Parts: sequence; C-alpha cells; structure tokens
Amino acid sequence: VAAYVCGWAPSDDALVGNLASLDQRLGKTDLSLQGILNGTANLAYEIGENKASGGESAISGTSLADMRHNVQGIEAAYHMVLEPRLRAKDGKLAEETDDQIEAMESALKVGDLKKLDQVKLRDLSENLTVSLQTAAPKLGLEKPKLED
Repeated sequence: VAAYVCGWAPSDDALVGNLASLDQRLGKTDLSLQGILNGTANLAYEIGENKASGGESAISGTSLADMRHNVQGIEAAYHMVLEPRLRAKDGKLAEETDDQIEAMESALKVGDLKKLDQVKLRDLSENLTVSLQTAAPKLGLEKPKLED
C-alpha cells in the first residue's frame, strides 16, 4: 500500500529489477579504449550509411531520434574518454573531431526526416569516421573496423 501512496506501481518493480540486472552486467563488462574507439567509429558510420535515408526504422519514424541518440553517445564517449588522450597527442585533430560532432548535432536539429539534408549528414558521418580512424594510431590503437 505504501508503494502506491508514493507512486510506486508493480511495473516499477520490473523496471528496478531490469536496471539492477543491467548494472550487474555492466559491472562485469571490460571496456577497453580500443572497444570505445571501435564503438564510437561504428556509431558515426551507422548514422551516415544506415539511417540518413530513413534506414532501419523508417517505417516507425524513429530514425531521427535514433541518430540524435547515437550522436549523443558519440559525444559522450569522445569527450569523456577519447578527446583528452587525443588532445595530448594531436590538438588540431581533437578540435576538428569535436567540430565534426557539433556539425552532426546541428544537422540533426530538424523537425522530421523529410527536412534532413541526407547528403550533408552522410558527408559529416564519413568525415567523423575518418577522423576517428586517423586518431587510432595517435592513441596507440588499431584503426577501427567498420561494420554495417
């Protein structure tokens, strides 16, 4: 009864259980710098190759939201993990990469997919992917392999 008074519902218990399970799995996940670079480059690649034209979720209309979330993920991984290391090795490339991420964010500030400049987004995606690949040896890592 107290749970309902506080706004807690049975479905909330399931959510809390799922979050606890996710937390346990993440605690066991070994994230390497190479893995973060690979994942970041693949997100950038995916935006240009799969989603710019409506991609995998064109029917559901979620591609624009998916792309925005992917760019947020790229930005988080880049700023928290990759950028500080890259800036120490090549400040110019670090700044260019940051600018490319910002340009992708700007390109996605449209109301719907019909207003999206697909060619521009694809070019931005390719440029960011190349920058991340270029950063790899500067970070002492292997060039990311792209998957689609």
